[in-house]
Amino acid sequence: MQSNQSLKVNALLNFKLSWLALGFVVWLSPNSVFAQSHPWQICKIASYALNVRTGPSTAYRVLGSVRGGQVYVSMASSNGWKKIWYGGTAGWISGKYVHILPSAKVVRINVRFLNVRTGPSTGYRVVATARRFEVYASLGQRGAWHRIWFRGQALWVFTGRNYASVFSLRSRGTSSRSTPRPAPRPAPRPAPRPSAPSQPSALSGGPVFAVDISHWSGRIHSRHIQYWKSRGVRLVICGTQREAIVRQQLQEAVKAGLYVDAYVYLYFNRSMSAQVKEALRRVRGFSIGRLWLDIEDKPRGLSVSQLTAKIEEAIRAAGNTPVGIYTAAWWWKPYMKNSTRFSHLPLWYARYDGKPTLSTWSYQKFGGWSRPFGKQYRGTTWFGGVSVDFNIIHVSPPRRVSP
Repeated sequence: MQSNQSLKVNALLNFKLSWLALGFVVWLSPNSVFAQSHPWQICKIASYALNVRTGPSTAYRVLGSVRGGQVYVSMASSNGWKKIWYGGTAGWISGKYVHILPSAKVVRINVRFLNVRTGPSTGYRVVATARRFEVYASLGQRGAWHRIWFRGQALWVFTGRNYASVFSLRSRGTSSRSTPRPAPRPAPRPAPRPSAPSQPSALSGGPVFAVDISHWSGRIHSRHIQYWKSRGVRLVICGTQREAIVRQQLQEAVKAGLYVDAYVYLYFNRSMSAQVKEALRRVRGFSIGRLWLDIEDKPRGLSVSQLTAKIEEAIRAAGNTPVGIYTAAWWWKPYMKNSTRFSHLPLWYARYDGKPTLSTWSYQKFGGWSRPFGKQYRGTTWFGGVSVDFNIIHVSPPRRVSP
């Protein structure tokens, strides 16, 4: 077993003295949690949206924005403002609208430049580069790939081959047992009241206000559901990525009297049939209106005919469970060449125009669909304490998924 002194020496060598350029030295404890002498804090955004600026006041230029529920690492504070790694550059956010988390798993970039991609493999598009010594909160991982919040988006970096280090970081001024103090309700932008149509009886034929959630949203509770219901939500669409999470989410929504659908994100490099059957197994016993086939994975060189065959395979695998297509024009037009092959199925499409209406289809149409079944009109939104997407969509009659 190494001595504490040896651990400190090794840690310092690992940081290669370059940390001195940031104005402080950080020691690693034996359990890889940073000691309390460093100035870093884990900041979870508590307001709906928060500007990122070039300096610590509203007089500075806006670089971009971050959303509620996103988590960033603050490396310094000034006059109530937090300096964060925003993605290739440093930015400042108001500390009034963040929760300080006790600790989090973080990713520290070790190489001069590291590609940031839209998915967890080199087959996904490079959208930016992270730089040496930047630190980001890890949202989850797939092998050596970690998902991080980068310029307000959930993106991926590769941490293998010592390209980046992954460790637990403890916020300055907290202990591993501390609980973050609830922040006051943020003032700059209240939680939105979507201007959806007045809600009809859900099965009367008119579209309703719905939220879709995934395993990234985590477990939901009655207080979340009641908040959503008070804002007009009638349908919850749950992702099937994690069995324990999706079943808990469905159970809470059904218990509160909401309609539920489910969706399965489909990977084209895997068996489509197996993915659909596994998704149905995970929601067995629940009465859902529809299983949505989430078509947005990068095709990796597949032709239109090959993609068509794979989607048809997924549809067949659903058996008697009603299905629909979730996709977007940005995907369908280039990869499916705007094929009309599936226009007989219900379409739930993504178009982040902020308009909770299906009447925009007249100038947004694609794929031969005469009309959409639903529209995802706003992405990642902090809504009643949970990260969700907003939708205007019809409700399908519930049908029990057989075990």
